[in-house]
Amino acid sequence: MTRFALGEVIMDIVHLQYFQVVAEQENLTRAAEILHISQPALSASISKLEKELGVQLFDRVGRRIQLNQYGRIYSDYVNQALNNLNNAARELDNYTRRGKQIITISTVSIQAIQDLLSDFMDSHANIGIRRYEIMPRDVQDELKNNDCDFVITATSGPFEQTENACIVKREKLYLAVQKNHPLSKRERISLIEAKEEAFVSLPEGYSFREITEGLCRRAGFSCDVLHECFHCQLLNYVSDGIGVAIVTEEVRDRERQRLAGSNNQIVFLELTDEEAFRNIIFLWNQDKVLSAAAKTLLEYASRYYQDDVKKATHTGCLFDV
Repeated sequence: MTRFALGEVIMDIVHLQYFQVVAEQENLTRAAEILHISQPALSASISKLEKELGVQLFDRVGRRIQLNQYGRIYSDYVNQALNNLNNAARELDNYTRRGKQIITISTVSIQAIQDLLSDFMDSHANIGIRRYEIMPRDVQDELKNNDCDFVITATSGPFEQTENACIVKREKLYLAVQKNHPLSKRERISLIEAKEEAFVSLPEGYSFREITEGLCRRAGFSCDVLHECFHCQLLNYVSDGIGVAIVTEEVRDRERQRLAGSNNQIVFLELTDEEAFRNIIFLWNQDKVLSAAAKTLLEYASRYYQDDVKKATHTGCLFDV
């Protein structure tokens, strides 16, 4: 059994795991049920740990127990130690699985970073990427998921980068209108000028729907989304004159290239609103140690769109990884 040696103190990892559960539950009976051991055995484990440390970690309050000042200090270090051991085991598993290091990513929009991930995997044959899509409402839960290295989310408007959040891509947003629309003769427009328009957007709960509604709200109105569809249908609806839609610069460029030389039915108006851009953001749990492979991807992503981010924010990722 793995043991820690701390001066004269020697303890099994299992004692630390038991302590962690008791600290979370503050109830010996409930903790014993979770751990599938008897309450007397759990009490003996905690008592042994306290004896080895030379201090009491819990105060008894009636039938409940709660961490005291020593317990709170010790709990912080126990959580860090067990997290580090879990990270180490996961890193070793990544190295041994198919001879590759594996990075796990959950993202609200796989299309937004598809080019980045494809190029990264082409140039890093020893690193594999496992990815899956989530809804924006799941972001915080995913950050607590020990198997997830990065959560990639999207926002519009200002975003303050932190020690566990980095903007890797920033895209200008445009208003797409049908070529016979009264606004189609314009090149640029303030979004408030479209407040009476019917909008086409993704279903509720999707990232770009939240971006569309948030941008309109900050412009001073609540957009009227009369037609919901998915990305692949969005421009078809606009082309048919069903409504207008907010789209990214990448979507605009791809559509122009696709219809080059043909009869384009859509006009893309540059939005003059200060917040008319989309941020693609890497998030990670700051209590977890990033693997070498994860750091490599973060550095690569920060460089990949570096010019676009610097042009819009005058900075890149704000910290060293």
